[in-house]
Amino acid sequence: MSAPVQYRVVPYDSVLTFQWEKRGTEDHPTWAGTGDCPVCGCSMTVTYAYIQPPIPKGGFRDRREKSDADIWYSSCRCASLHMPRPANVPAGCGAMLRLARPQATTGDGG
Repeated sequence: MSAPVQYRVVPYDSVLTFQWEKRGTEDHPTWAGTGDCPVCGCSMTVTYAYIQPPIPKGGFRDRREKSDADIWYSSCRCASLHMPRPANVPAGCGAMLRLARPQATTGDGG
């Protein structure tokens, strides 16, 4: 049996391809992506409402880097217990993940 994964905030650089399901209405779609966290190995589901999910813009003042619109960002959302996870963090192992957004993986417009 392997030791449990410790909670720690760590970026994971590879882009992950989750299985996306479109929910909601055409005017207000919701996307639910399911996959495994590569850091802790646990299954997780991330949900984005029809509003724009977090996409970092980078840079400062008038120098902004072009953001990659095909990438959505999320922390690990697994339900497994990872210690010592802070009390204000309800789920996950702390990994910061880059997810290929639904249009990039399924061709389904949104």
